[in-house]
Amino acid sequence: MLDFVALCYEFPPWLLAGAIWTEKLLAGLRDRGWKFEVITAAPNAMMDGVTVHHVPNPGRPGWVRALSRIKADKFAGWAVWPDDAIYWNNGAVQRARELIRERKPRMIVNFVMPYGAGIVGERLRAETGLPLVYCFSDSHSCTDMHERFPTYFHYRYARRLEDRCVRAADAAIYVSQFNADLVRRRQPADQRDKFHTVRLGAESSEFAPVPGVAPDPDGPVRVVYIGSMGGWYEWYNRRPTLSRLKRTWDTLGEYRVTRLDHRTHTPVFVGRAVQKVLAARPDWRGRVFVDVYGGRVATEEQIRKVLEVTALTDVVRVHGPQARDEIARQTRTADLLFQCVQNRTDGTPGGRIASKTYEYLMTDRPILAAVPRGENWDYYADKPGVFLVAPDDADGMARAITEVCEAKFDRRAPLAADRSGLRAELSYTHRAEELDAVLRGVLRTREGAAR
Repeated sequence: MLDFVALCYEFPPWLLAGAIWTEKLLAGLRDRGWKFEVITAAPNAMMDGVTVHHVPNPGRPGWVRALSRIKADKFAGWAVWPDDAIYWNNGAVQRARELIRERKPRMIVNFVMPYGAGIVGERLRAETGLPLVYCFSDSHSCTDMHERFPTYFHYRYARRLEDRCVRAADAAIYVSQFNADLVRRRQPADQRDKFHTVRLGAESSEFAPVPGVAPDPDGPVRVVYIGSMGGWYEWYNRRPTLSRLKRTWDTLGEYRVTRLDHRTHTPVFVGRAVQKVLAARPDWRGRVFVDVYGGRVATEEQIRKVLEVTALTDVVRVHGPQARDEIARQTRTADLLFQCVQNRTDGTPGGRIASKTYEYLMTDRPILAAVPRGENWDYYADKPGVFLVAPDDADGMARAITEVCEAKFDRRAPLAADRSGLRAELSYTHRAEELDAVLRGVLRTREGAAR
């Protein structure tokens, strides 16, 4: 007999934030004695001590693929509701039915990302009556992540699907308190006690300080960003007229919920902040740099042209993707860790909180967080060693960088932050304890009512 079946479209070896969150939480539950098996779309997925069933996604039907082959992706996008995970659902439901029949689990836990994969849990709950817990690593209601939809009808469908999943579930878990509250407020009164928050986390073994791994005391000040950046095309287009025409076509029929300033998801504003610092302290020239490590959303040519047209080639250095161990080393050896999230042009708060928030806080490095008001800002607000600025506030960034440079170059006492008191809370051991409490509460309620 199993405690639960875990439905996880995303799972390692896929290097996605949702996949990592899922795997870390499940590993923590395994270590706490829970018995479960996993159904996933990720090939070659495995977990020590746990049976993992791979159910491949057959992909879009032939007529939708044909639209893509003739360069009609706009119409192909209109045909998919809400995403490609819906084509995985029938196979996942069939395998789950077999597993439920054979292993008689006490409940179903559905990790939702992408959103179409959430339909699996709802269908199985209707068929079996088993308790159902949804774990949303993202929310369609989060306008930071979803500023627009293919059409208004896709938007309405996404909202209704999320509400439908919540109402089918015994508990709904979100990684963002802001998003959980946002969805809770539109539910009937009898549904509002279902909501819980289990955040993403970080491992101290990867990011906490270790002896001998620290910034070079005699080297330059390195402002380090870890991750991909998506706003490069806002700063330079090789064919601006064609780009405008393409954007007009790509956005045809779209329903926009909010407007984000994607220019702020680049190193341009922090690069300009460095230039302001160097203009005030020319003796620091050649000794302060912005280093970007991670996946490249834009081409090397695009990145090079953006740095040229913004005159930042002397202070911004963009590196390619790095191995996980190297990312951890760069995080520990930065003089200042930099995080940027797209600005919200209307000034309203948003619900997104980036996974690197927790990784950065696990270190002792000063953090320059250029984030909009909302979940990410609020979470950082009371943490030591964090400089909080708006995503387009180059002056505020310059003040933070100046403070770091003065400490290293003038006082020979580089800044560090004691966040050791946060590490237990940030750990995935603690996150698994939080999920454990939710699952046990659901089982107590449902199994107690059945007696």
